[in-house]
Amino acid sequence: MKLTSPNNIKFKSLYNNKIVLNALEKISDHSASFQASASMLGAIALRPLAISLIPGVDKDNKKYLSANSLSSALGKFLIAETLILPVESMIKKTNQKEIKNYNIKAQIIKQAAGILSAIPKSLVTIALIPFLVDKLFPHKKNPDFNFQLSKEEKNRYKNVISFKGNPINSILNSKKLDKFIDKTNINEKNLARNASVITDVLLVGSSSFFTKKSKKIKEDKKNPLIYNNIISTLLCILGGCGIDKLIQGGTKNSINEFKKIHKNDPKLNKYIEGINVVRPALIFACIYYGILPIFSGFIADKIDRIQKAQKK
Repeated sequence: MKLTSPNNIKFKSLYNNKIVLNALEKISDHSASFQASASMLGAIALRPLAISLIPGVDKDNKKYLSANSLSSALGKFLIAETLILPVESMIKKTNQKEIKNYNIKAQIIKQAAGILSAIPKSLVTIALIPFLVDKLFPHKKNPDFNFQLSKEEKNRYKNVISFKGNPINSILNSKKLDKFIDKTNINEKNLARNASVITDVLLVGSSSFFTKKSKKIKEDKKNPLIYNNIISTLLCILGGCGIDKLIQGGTKNSINEFKKIHKNDPKLNKYIEGINVVRPALIFACIYYGILPIFSGFIADKIDRIQKAQKK
């Protein structure tokens, strides 16, 4: 089989672009921040437009769906910056040359931090919904409304992780983790995508629970929010994973060419990790915020109406 000469490789100028390479390195170091930023962009630019296009849905429900979208992205961004960013910083400070399986271990820790942050994200999201409804739609502003957590909600935040020293270093040097990696043969390409799926499942489960428990969200708006989140998450996981596999297969040759060009670059693994983070993050953001709201919002509203009609 004849190998492609690096001098004849397509998109060589793009693969060697310093801005692209620096961006991939930064994304590798701060994957959670990038994922949160992609969600924020989707929530601000795509989802409000998609929600406005949903046919036959109660206008008040649309307000709550829009507030839910923005609060979800804000919650994800705030938690990423306050809980996950310190983890990424500690990983960056470790001596990677002395650690076995460093790259895959670093990815596992970053994605695990994202999964563990799912419940705090849900708490922030649900707490922000009534606040944003009040601020985004001031003609129905409640003068007695204050954005304050109840004692029960405050108690849930007491278990937020606090970091002392650099505990990440001991995890990276863990022999048990080495054995786990060797036995399971974890695929770096799918790690970010699979972690995203687990995180989404935890998010929708915990957010549904906290929505039901919330004393500040109107009772008649809770079910449409819950149904919308469940439907959109299921469709996003099914559609996103399928599309990601197709794109992953279609870009396999391009990534191999990229590896040939940078085979002697010590930062190659960071570039590849950056690519593996960007791909699913953008796919899931486009689907979750740009396409699914039209279907999930419509279906959730219809289910809610049917249930209300049956109770009469």
